[in-house]
Amino acid sequence: MIFFAARENPSEMAVVSSKARVETALAEARKNILLSYDIAEAEKHYKKVIAIDPLNEEALYELARVYLVQGKHEQALFVATRYNALYPDKTNILYVGGLIAGFGGNLTLSEQLFKNYIQNEKTSGWQSRLDLSWALFQQGKFEEA
Repeated sequence: MIFFAARENPSEMAVVSSKARVETALAEARKNILLSYDIAEAEKHYKKVIAIDPLNEEALYELARVYLVQGKHEQALFVATRYNALYPDKTNILYVGGLIAGFGGNLTLSEQLFKNYIQNEKTSGWQSRLDLSWALFQQGKFEEA
């Protein structure tokens, strides 16, 4: 029948529409990071996703990383803290937080976050240990580094 859509629940249609807009914005953000490395454009799309879906795990995580790359350490720390509060079992944010804190000048916090990440993340590799060594070295903790 022609009027099928008119019989559907309007709230269900709104949810489908929101999901489609989120997926479109995420695809655009991924494209801008992976293909053209247009960080400002990716930021715009991740913010768009969060405006539609404030709890979107991927958008929050990636926006924290985008802010880190842009040198917006306070915004990056705010978003990473929010992500951590929403997804406490996802330890990957500890690594990103270590980078954010370190580049933001808080080497003590950076050290703590890297250590927590290494302790909690079974798959942490040499990168996290190297970044922990960097934070320790910057603090003059040469023997620990």
